[in-house]
Amino acid sequence: MTSAPQLQRRTLRVLAAAQVFGGIGFFLGVTVAALLARDVSGREALGGVPLAFAVASGAIAAAPLGAWMARVGRRSALVAGHLIAASGAAVVVLAAGLGSFVLLCIGMAGFGLGNTSNLLARYAATDLAPADRRARAISVVLLATAVGAIAGPNLAAPTEPLAEALGVLASAGPFAVAVVAYAIAAATLLVLLRPDPLLASRDAMGEAPVAPWGSALRSLPRGHGVR
Repeated sequence: MTSAPQLQRRTLRVLAAAQVFGGIGFFLGVTVAALLARDVSGREALGGVPLAFAVASGAIAAAPLGAWMARVGRRSALVAGHLIAASGAAVVVLAAGLGSFVLLCIGMAGFGLGNTSNLLARYAATDLAPADRRARAISVVLLATAVGAIAGPNLAAPTEPLAEALGVLASAGPFAVAVVAYAIAAATLLVLLRPDPLLASRDAMGEAPVAPWGSALRSLPRGHGVR
């Protein structure tokens, strides 16, 4: 049987690995987003609009993703965030091929959820950590994200041959790599973040599993319904 300290160390290793790839994916896209927006729209003034979509969607998604994590565990919500980001990056590449600014903004909205997942991973890092080591656990996750933030922009320039092979603008190449980076991050969490740290923490403390919404509502006495 795996002890709590061993499980926490394993959880941090898995989260760190996913954060590196998630950081690479996000910062690859952020590096060239304004340039790609200009290339697609032909207007310098629109350079910041797609990135604004990414920031806004990430902020809006933080609350529901956080609530989902608190209810059913960390893994599913983090994986979903990375997969949506990968899908968004793929839509951005498609938009670059079609020359569609509207589609570019839609893709960037999905892409922004990758950063939300990167930020929410901090909570998963602390679930199994003793109170006096939670700050250190968060720092491990943040450091791994920083590694991705440094590596990502440095991978942007070598992606031009990939963009040429896909038949899209050169500035869309980093988003093609971001698709792969986010997919690796999602797969890492899906396969290796077991048991879910939040659920393992609740089990260790003897807490009952949180019931699904439908089950919780059905368990209410009839007299508590809305009249």
